[in-house]
Amino acid sequence: MKVKRVEKCIVRKMGMDYYADMHIEIDGNTNVYTAHETAHQVKDLMLHSGLHIKDTLIHVEPYMDDQKCGKYI
Repeated sequence: MKVKRVEKCIVRKMGMDYYADMHIEIDGNTNVYTAHETAHQVKDLMLHSGLHIKDTLIHVEPYMDDQKCGKYI
C-alpha cells in the first residue's frame, strides 16, 4: 500500500528520544486490514530510521484529493 500524503506530523522530544504522532492519507477505498498493515509499515520505518524515535502513533485517514476539498472519497 502506498501513502498518498502525510497530513500531519507532530514530534515531541523527551530526553534523548522523540515521540511522533503522524496522520497519513491512503486511498479511501482501502480495506481495514491493508490500512492497518500500512500503518505498521510506516511505524516500523520510523522506529528503525536511526532518528532516535522511541515510539510513534500512526493515524490513517482517507486520501483527500485537492479537487474535492472537504469531502472524503
